[in-house]
Amino acid sequence: VYGVELGVEGVKKAKEYGLDVTHGDIFSCSAPDNSFDVIMMKGVLEHTHNPLRDLGKAYRLLAPGGEIVLGGLPNIDNCYTTIFGTNLELFYDRHHTFISEYTHIVKMLSKEGFRDIRVKFLGVHQFSQSVSRLLQPRKYANTIGYNPFFLLFGGLLDLILNTFGKGGGGLEVRALK
Repeated sequence: VYGVELGVEGVKKAKEYGLDVTHGDIFSCSAPDNSFDVIMMKGVLEHTHNPLRDLGKAYRLLAPGGEIVLGGLPNIDNCYTTIFGTNLELFYDRHHTFISEYTHIVKMLSKEGFRDIRVKFLGVHQFSQSVSRLLQPRKYANTIGYNPFFLLFGGLLDLILNTFGKGGGGLEVRALK
């Protein structure tokens, strides 16, 4: 098991647990091509400036038949975009440099040579976060947006959307080399 981590604190914590983690991005990995059976990029791709380049490096690092797992990806093509428009909380995470729809992720993976691409839609509580954003000028926006009713309603809505629709705003994507 080997990891790369952009956050200095994350590297420090991983080393406390005895994990082999290097500070940097995927290009800091000095392993030769075809070295890994699985590469997990959870909460990574949406923070990169050139996701296609990063997927290409991941493809080269994977052994033939290896699997890439992209988790926690925001999906702009969801019903909350229709409901909340530009007030959708997804637009306001200042650390996101890349927000796509699931079809773009699939095309990018295909372009790099990945096959057997599987997409799973995940709820990410966009409902309660976006209600809070709509109410933001008000003093109790977070209290209202994050009250148990909105959290329960949003969770149920995510469950329904993930089962029968395009999902609640998050993705997990798996593909093989």
